[in-house]
Amino acid sequence: MMDTDGGIDYSGYTLEELIEARSSINKTNYPKNYSNLCKAIEAHRRDLEFDTPMEEQSEFADTTFEISVPLYRWYFWVILVAILMSDFISLFGFFSSGTGLSSFMVIAALAGVALKLAILWTLLTKAGPFETLVYIWGGLMVASGILGLLAFAATEGAIPISQYVDKVIFIGLGLSLVVPLGWCVRRPATTV
Repeated sequence: MMDTDGGIDYSGYTLEELIEARSSINKTNYPKNYSNLCKAIEAHRRDLEFDTPMEEQSEFADTTFEISVPLYRWYFWVILVAILMSDFISLFGFFSSGTGLSSFMVIAALAGVALKLAILWTLLTKAGPFETLVYIWGGLMVASGILGLLAFAATEGAIPISQYVDKVIFIGLGLSLVVPLGWCVRRPATTV
């Protein structure tokens, strides 16, 4: 059972113990303890900064995040899992049917899956460069949709309406992932 709020002295804890404690603390019920814990982690990190070469330091190293808006969290999980399943089914179909894909297409498809798996990993661990990965993914979706629409406009002949709809959906999905990101993702406040 946790002491009263603000009653825990974190000065004797190691950085690893503090990070573990942060993952299990109820910050709603114990906001002072959570704040003190974050300050203790930051103090440990400041002490370690001089021992860690600059190239090994990361803006997101060991920083947790949470998606604070439940609707966005639910929406994001549904979109990510659905698109990953679609990717795996498509890749399996391409490779099992013997359809020849260019090396570029294979690399692009595998890079897209790797990006989405990296996002999945950050979601599961609640740490890492989540926002950066989502901005890249959403940006690629928007760019793909816009470039597809431009290609259709430059093409002579009839393009099925379903392909136009497909590109507009890509643009909409990309924007729906990226635009609310800043409002929906929270990281613990750090003090300097």
